[in-house]
Amino acid sequence: KARRALAEALAKHEWNVVVCHSVWAQIAFAPTVRKYNLPLFLWQHDAWTGRSTLERLAKRARPDFIIVNSHYSATTTERVYPRIAREVLYYPVATKSVGTPSAPRETFRSQLGAAPNITVVTQVSRLEPWKGQTVLLEALSRLTTRRPWACWIVGGVQTAAEERYLQELTALATTLRLDGRVRFLGQRSDVVPLLAASDIFCQPNTGPEP
Repeated sequence: KARRALAEALAKHEWNVVVCHSVWAQIAFAPTVRKYNLPLFLWQHDAWTGRSTLERLAKRARPDFIIVNSHYSATTTERVYPRIAREVLYYPVATKSVGTPSAPRETFRSQLGAAPNITVVTQVSRLEPWKGQTVLLEALSRLTTRRPWACWIVGGVQTAAEERYLQELTALATTLRLDGRVRFLGQRSDVVPLLAASDIFCQPNTGPEP
């Protein structure tokens, strides 16, 4: 169904190039793009191992050019697509377009049970071990300050492995006697006001961020 929708869009207008977002889209849409003889670009925004099922399948659908989000990610491009031209382009960051939180800081904090005198530490990321949630929890357990604090861990489960990891994090918070201060907020669409209501952002990665 998605391929038919793409084919209809390609037939109705003139296009200079088609860019596929990551390898799963490359697998799904490369055959359709090739039928229209259009240049096929791939946007690589992650570090590849060359061993995953998706990456192995993607090797059959080679792009004409690759746009990479970082030099670190680019060091892994050859694992899936050797001898294909590529260029690193960093994400543009429009700081003025972030906008103002719809709800006042105090209102948002009260909705999540954080009083004005509480220092809120927040992590917003996918639920993967290398993002460092475990490191954050263990560090919080060592705090000796008398100042009250709370921690919001934001990120929704997308895979079975992430579900197991969330269970491990929840159990760890209980073991470290943090379950009264740590909240797992799941998937959120209001990250801007959530960060505005926080005091500290902490993401202690244990591996490189692509």
